[in-house]
Amino acid sequence: MQRTIGMLLIGVGAFFLTLSPLVRFYAAKQLIALPIDTYSTTRLQAQNGSYFDAGNLRLRQGVTVVATNTVRGDVRASTDKVAVWDTFTSISDATTGSPIDYRQTRQAFDRRTSNLVMCCGAAVGNDTSTKQAGLGTLWPIANVEKKTYQYFDVTTRQTLPINYDGEDTVQGLRAYRFVLNVPHTRISEVADVPGNVLGLGESSGNVDADRYFRGTKTVWVDPRTGAVVNQEENVRSTLHTKDGVERLTVAAFHLKMVPADQQKLVKLANDNATTITVVKTIVPIATLVVGAILLVAGILVSMAAAGRGRGDRGARRAEIV
Repeated sequence: MQRTIGMLLIGVGAFFLTLSPLVRFYAAKQLIALPIDTYSTTRLQAQNGSYFDAGNLRLRQGVTVVATNTVRGDVRASTDKVAVWDTFTSISDATTGSPIDYRQTRQAFDRRTSNLVMCCGAAVGNDTSTKQAGLGTLWPIANVEKKTYQYFDVTTRQTLPINYDGEDTVQGLRAYRFVLNVPHTRISEVADVPGNVLGLGESSGNVDADRYFRGTKTVWVDPRTGAVVNQEENVRSTLHTKDGVERLTVAAFHLKMVPADQQKLVKLANDNATTITVVKTIVPIATLVVGAILLVAGILVSMAAAGRGRGDRGARRAEIV
């Protein structure tokens, strides 16, 4: 009986020893992935901003601007390998509630590298033809490096380098800072703009103009999880007449994430970091230790059983003699 228990302990111990590297190097990679059922809202705010109020044909200055960003995961469209998220950003005058601008995107990510993939109805607005590549809303999960990444800018619809720029502390969390510089870029054509609004005089009638954008986006990323915990955007959008002359500032503001939402994102990052640590470190070490203990115990029990067996045989031989 004791020998059977020893062999059982050795078998279970060997199983746990084999399980440890499997959990660390295989199961962890399968389990640590971007979620598909996410839902979150974050707010960025700008003081002393300015924008052109198209409804009243006037430039408003010194206003508080709020950008509300809502992200919802599309569970049905997502798979084990791809996460699909819909994002809607509305920018408005905090005082009057007047809308200034909005952006709507649908992005599909590799759930382990966070790289954008073209599938599942990925679109910028209603345009499904724009190629989205590089990183989007998300960063490499549990593997953020101090380097330059390629990042898809929704406003200009182009993939640009986003550079590592140092470390900061965000609500007590050490985070990597990355900076994206968006060059002066034509983003759309605006038809039938009143010429007097562009400073062309009352008799100029309506003209077509080009809308340009340039800006700087700074994001702070938790290197343990790839979660964005803070963000700022310094943007400027202008209208140019067809001769290339800048005529009107449509929007100019420096948006910063409100502290309450920073705290919310930091808490979520800490929770996710704990989960990742459990899967990648605690469980493999625990199974390794348990396996080693069971294996040693099994060997000792088996040796004791073998020693007792030899003692019993010797005693029987002595009785016969």
